[in-house]
Amino acid sequence: MIVKKLFWTLLIALLAWTGAPAVQTGDSFESVIAKLGEPQSEATIRGTRQLFYAGGVVELQDDKVSYIDPGFRQRALQRTDQAAYEAEQRAKGLVLYEGRWVHPRKRDALEQRKAAQAQPQQPPRQAQAAPAAPSRCRTAAPAAAAAPSPSHDRVREIRDGGKRVDLASVLVPGKVTVVDFFADWCGPCRTLSPHLTKLAADDPDIHVVKIDIVNWNSEVSRQHNVRSIPDVRVFNSAGRQVGSSTSDLRRITRYAQRAKR
Repeated sequence: MIVKKLFWTLLIALLAWTGAPAVQTGDSFESVIAKLGEPQSEATIRGTRQLFYAGGVVELQDDKVSYIDPGFRQRALQRTDQAAYEAEQRAKGLVLYEGRWVHPRKRDALEQRKAAQAQPQQPPRQAQAAPAAPSRCRTAAPAAAAAPSPSHDRVREIRDGGKRVDLASVLVPGKVTVVDFFADWCGPCRTLSPHLTKLAADDPDIHVVKIDIVNWNSEVSRQHNVRSIPDVRVFNSAGRQVGSSTSDLRRITRYAQRAKR
């Protein structure tokens, strides 16, 4: 661990001294990886490959850089230390949950506790008869704990057992699409859901697509690098993600308004 930390420290110091290479329009995919390393996540939307880094998004068409998020280089350089720290935490098998790096089992235990607290209190006998919650969420919660179905025609819910989902196929052409990765056992997801429905109800240019991840090991969770939920991502009418994934309603609202410009 000390050797790894020393390696990152020396690498960051070297980049700061020599000047980190900037990604330019026209660079190849291999060149981007050589300069910035592996992305945090990536997606292909309508033929455009999107690479998501701490500094923003880099888009490629035909394996050539076609678009770089404004201010990307400055943000990426500012967050170099943080990126190294995050890589080190992930190497330990930890995940980021509500601003803290924790073991996945602890994250699931906290989610279960929140879900239990969000449920209405039951008579003692019924509570004692209920089966004990598993130590790790691998299946959806019982039907009684399921989130209510969307109640607006601009809100779509995808429940496909956690199978892979092609985001390009679910984005609404010409509209702002808010994609919400959620699960029934997630208390914060149930809290946020009616606010997203209202967001779509109040603005005809905004549609919401809710994708049930089922559990952390599902295909869709791994496909889209979902590490904590709710995980909400906003896409503009061109299918380009605006901002980063978040669970903060104020940011979601701000990103949605920015996506309409």
